[in-house]
Amino acid sequence: MFSSLVERHAYLLDVEDAIDLFDNLARIYHGIKGASARCGIARSTRYIWEEAEYIKLETKKKVLDASLNERPAETLDFLMKKSKENTADLLLMYLSIIYQRALDESIDSEAFENLLNTFLTARRNHFGLISDEIEDDVNEMLMVLEGEAKKRDITPSPDTLNMIKPRYLLEIMPNVVSDIVQKKDLLAVSRKYDVPMEVPQALSKALEGMTVRRTILSFYQEKITVEGVKSEETSLTDLLNGIESEITAESYAR
Repeated sequence: MFSSLVERHAYLLDVEDAIDLFDNLARIYHGIKGASARCGIARSTRYIWEEAEYIKLETKKKVLDASLNERPAETLDFLMKKSKENTADLLLMYLSIIYQRALDESIDSEAFENLLNTFLTARRNHFGLISDEIEDDVNEMLMVLEGEAKKRDITPSPDTLNMIKPRYLLEIMPNVVSDIVQKKDLLAVSRKYDVPMEVPQALSKALEGMTVRRTILSFYQEKITVEGVKSEETSLTDLLNGIESEITAESYAR
């Protein structure tokens, strides 16, 4: 059942991993003897691992296969975490190489911009993995690259909306709304808070819609107070229908 997984992922195990998986099997089989028999390895192997620096791939496969069959959920969870750590390491190494090439003083601005875009694209494509594992390292490199871009008069492409953390949006939202209410330029707001233009644009549209509705409601509330008292022809239903019509008309006009 798990043979293909074993073939593809056994190499991920280091000595400590093999010992942990084996010891969990030993608890199930009431000792090293039973776990060794289940894995198909010599009983002395477990003790040799204590001083070993590496384990043969075939031995890793035997331990992993036994662990997957006896403790599938726990072992798969372990493999996912292990794979994620390895992928994060590879990604950090890749970004570091791009970073070092971009800071080479001998390259021209066009080459720098191409490397910067390569860095930003990789960061965008793997943002979830970066935010979980290597965010601090990547952010430090990004700050240096943005500083170099400024010196070369190059504007980096902005982050996409799905790269903005909800916590950060919650922190800046009151200030963004305040700036929009003060009619500040939306592009300036976007750059000030380092968010995509979609954020201030969406908030601006929502605030404008709220302003229109407040104006219309205020107008008709006055009609209810004045005309509703003076004329029996003006009913509350008529006024509410009028409000709805005004809002609909205003929406189409916008």
